[in-house]
Amino acid sequence: GADPDLQLASLSTLACPDQGGSNLPLRPSTLDPKTLPSGFTLPTFPQQRAAVSYALAQVGKPYVWGAKGPDTFDCSGLMQAAWAAAGVPISAGTLNQVHDGTAAPGLAQLAPGDLLFIPGSLGTPANPRHVGMYAGGGVVVNAYDSATGVILEPLDTWADQVVAIRHIAGPTGEQRPTSVLAEGAPA
Repeated sequence: GADPDLQLASLSTLACPDQGGSNLPLRPSTLDPKTLPSGFTLPTFPQQRAAVSYALAQVGKPYVWGAKGPDTFDCSGLMQAAWAAAGVPISAGTLNQVHDGTAAPGLAQLAPGDLLFIPGSLGTPANPRHVGMYAGGGVVVNAYDSATGVILEPLDTWADQVVAIRHIAGPTGEQRPTSVLAEGAPA
């Protein structure tokens, strides 16, 4: 049989120490990583609302590389599960998701549910390896890394790192409802 120590050594050379993750420094922010800002509203379009609601309901859950829920997620697994909850299938894996939906023109035209891609700890600008979802209201939800789990971050933390934006479903641009509460989302 194969030597177990040799097998373990081979596996460890293939894995990144943190098994991926955003690679963005967690900066001090006015946004609590586990609490939606006051006045946050969910999108009105049903598919966007369902995907964003699902992603927000996962805040606080652990990051596990390769996990697709329901108890643990990696970055792309969270996106896939969120859009599946909205009845919209998307690919597994960041490398595939960067081709899903349609290209969005830029940060100024973000719509809730749009996928934001950054290099992350394992990628490059040409080959992004981390993804988060724009929730609306300047908030990004993502499975950050194995030490942090699923959190909320301000869009401005991501803005200078975004290398691709994919619009999955619903109207483009952010709709601003006046009286929709964030049901089921962290408070």
